[in-house]
Amino acid sequence: MSYNRLDDRTIDDPILLALFHQEVIARATSYSADNISYTIKPDEVYRSDL
Repeated sequence: MSYNRLDDRTIDDPILLALFHQEVIARATSYSADNISYTIKPDEVYRSDL
């Protein structure tokens, strides 16, 4: 499962939102080779105007 950080969709249900946040935190704190190496995608290039 992959989520684009620029996705503008929102979760209105507070229970589903809490479950989503749990999943995000679990993935961020778990050790995974996918969390170590990262390639900057074209939509994530540094912009000084932001």
